[in-house]
Amino acid sequence: MNALKALIIGGGIGGHTLAVALEKLGIASEIFERAPKAGEVGAGLGLWANAVSVLDRLGIVVRDLGLPLLRGEGVSWRGGVLTKFDLQSVSAEAGADSYIVHRGELLDAIAARVSPGTVRAGKECVRLEQSDHSVLAYFKDGSSAEGDLLIGADGIHSTVRSALWGYTPVRYSGQTCYRGIAPLAPLEPQVLREILGRGQRCGICPLDRHRLYWWAALNRRSGEVDVPGDRRDFLLTCYRGWPHAIEDFIAATPPESILRKDLIYRKPIPRWSRGCVTLLGDAAHPTTPNLGQGACMAIEDAEVLAHAIASQSNIESVFCAYEARRVARTTAVTNDSWRYGQLARWQNPFAVTVRELIFRATPSFVVQRSLRRNVCPVAFRTGPP
Repeated sequence: MNALKALIIGGGIGGHTLAVALEKLGIASEIFERAPKAGEVGAGLGLWANAVSVLDRLGIVVRDLGLPLLRGEGVSWRGGVLTKFDLQSVSAEAGADSYIVHRGELLDAIAARVSPGTVRAGKECVRLEQSDHSVLAYFKDGSSAEGDLLIGADGIHSTVRSALWGYTPVRYSGQTCYRGIAPLAPLEPQVLREILGRGQRCGICPLDRHRLYWWAALNRRSGEVDVPGDRRDFLLTCYRGWPHAIEDFIAATPPESILRKDLIYRKPIPRWSRGCVTLLGDAAHPTTPNLGQGACMAIEDAEVLAHAIASQSNIESVFCAYEARRVARTTAVTNDSWRYGQLARWQNPFAVTVRELIFRATPSFVVQRSLRRNVCPVAFRTGPP
């Protein structure tokens, strides 16, 4: 089905990766991005070996964006290691390293592989209209575009998803996350570390040898606004005395650059497609960021969908093949991420003590097995069927 035109709604990481994957297979596409200028804001994100393997196959080089991770640790807010995991062995099995990278820098690297003229910025999709063999997208500026199929890669608040299945409100996970980048050399430049406390946690990881990415998640009520004053001062108060110099990293971050986001999600759905339209990434399976797999799942989706379009004889079989290879995988990751997030937000002192005992008692091979299930491409397939 190479003589097709695909409309991609959403110019984020998933949408751009899909455009690259389609072009590599000789399939035309256009990206329609609502923002006046296509691009990503944000701080760091997990780019695990499963996604790096896909990007390698697409010719997108990301190794210059960060430092390969060698190990990870879960640490108690009172001090002391709760659990460790070896990322070198996982990288060897997966055939690729894992990184923490800047979201905007990753998008730039992917967008550099998209042909000029593919992206239409300032195009907010407001309505879809389908016939038996095509789809029309209407935009807020009064323009429209027609294609053989349309992919909604427009994020957790997807207009395309609402057009297919109706609007459903997002769910709040119970935590708000603050993120920032400190212009400091990491103390341990290839270590990912998360520190768990009572109703709050934080993480630190290198972006490169001169910048460190940190995040801080706290239990807060839905719709709660920041306390008066400086966000940075609020966080310094919350994390005063915590180990691994988290206060130093927060203090070194310019207050205006600290991002705040309520951690929201939706329950997985069994179908993503209807007629000539399907979904990709957070539009299909919005997940909490607790496992750092959100962008990785979108990148995997893009490769699978591109190969389905190239190999199947009609749109219905394309979407059946795509969903058959992606729904179970993304549902498992979404559910695992939600469960870990709920465990990590425990705040009852007795419950937190029990959690620490469980973590310390869990054999390392169990931790490694869980990590391999999410990260190693041998556990699932994303390339040609």
